Amino acid sequence: MFGSQDTSIGQIFNAWIGKNISYVANAYPSNVYVLFTGQDISIKKIDITTNGLVVDTDRDKIESNIKIVSKDFYKYSRKRLHEYMTVIDCDNANNVICKNHLMTANRSYVITSNGQIKTQSYGSNNLFLDEHGRDHS
Repeated sequence: MFGSQDTSIGQIFNAWIGKNISYVANAYPSNVYVLFTGQDISIKKIDITTNGLVVDTDRDKIESNIKIVSKDFYKYSRKRLHEYMTVIDCDNANNVICKNHLMTANRSYVITSNGQIKTQSYGSNNLFLDEHGRDHS
């Protein structure tokens, strides 16, 4: 292996040749901001303004900063083999629901009502169905 992350030839192939789409479904009771980054980040300061989310980090590597309404989802076009997702509550900037969650190629995720991140059931048409068969919609 090439380190602690699973980097099989199949995953590398899928990351560059596959669809490279990840869905993030928001079952959390409020709207969330999702930061997508190419590496893990340390957050120094978060502000929610009328123009959206302002985040000061230790790196300038935020690829996307997306607001996902509760009970909705976002289709994210991935850019690399491994990316990270940080989720912040729109109603409370101090509530970082999840920080630096590793996203692997060709997988999608559900933000549950209690703030956990679950892997979506692969191939399911229900984006709120996790890999253990629990529907979070």
